Amino acid sequence: MKITKTQIFAVVVYMGIPLLLAIIPKQVDTSKDGTYCADVKYFNPKTGKESTYTVPVEVEDEQVIKINFYNGGWIDESHFERELIINGESTVITDENVTYKIKLLYDSDCD
Repeated sequence: MKITKTQIFAVVVYMGIPLLLAIIPKQVDTSKDGTYCADVKYFNPKTGKESTYTVPVEVEDEQVIKINFYNGGWIDESHFERELIINGESTVITDENVTYKIKLLYDSDCD
C-alpha cells in the first residue's frame, strides 16, 4: 500500500491543528468583572523577599482591585493604584513599595 502526499497532509492537519491549539496560550477575557485565578509574583525591595503564589484576584473594569491570600489576608486598591490588565497581565505597586506582578490564568476561583 502506497501512502500519498495528500494522505500525509491530511494526517498532519488532522493531528497538528488540535495539538497547536492545545499548546498556544489562551488569552483570558478580562472584560467581565469577577474573580480570576492568577499567578502573583511578590517582591519586597526592603527585604529582598520574592515569592510566587497562585491565588484568586478580583477584577473590575479590566483592573485588579484585590488580591486574596489563602491565609485569609488580602491587599486591595486602598493600598495600590489600579493598573489596566493587558494581555492577561498587570503589575501593581503598593503604598509600601511592594510589587505584585499578576498573570491571570482563568476566570474562576483557584481550585
